[in-house]
Amino acid sequence: METSTENVAADSVAAVVIDGDLTVFTVDGWRTRLLPALAEHQVLTLDLGAVAEFDSAGLQLLALLKLEGNAQGRQVVLRNPAASVSGVVALYRMQELFGLEPA
Repeated sequence: METSTENVAADSVAAVVIDGDLTVFTVDGWRTRLLPALAEHQVLTLDLGAVAEFDSAGLQLLALLKLEGNAQGRQVVLRNPAASVSGVVALYRMQELFGLEPA
């Protein structure tokens, strides 16, 4: 798991690369890392290009982060979603929530 943070202008930005799986077996570990990052930064950017496997548990985590971010006045940005991510997001028709283009 790779994590990096940076300050851009006056905004606090956390950039996180999620590599490997985002599934029922790994989502708890990611949740414990990502929720604090969201609480500490105005923008949480998730690079999903290296996600190998992605299931509904991963989708639930992304939805939780997005909704928590909205409630806290913070932004969650998804970048470079792997085909595994795009496929599940499209299956559940949640592209609009995540700001992704429909397939």
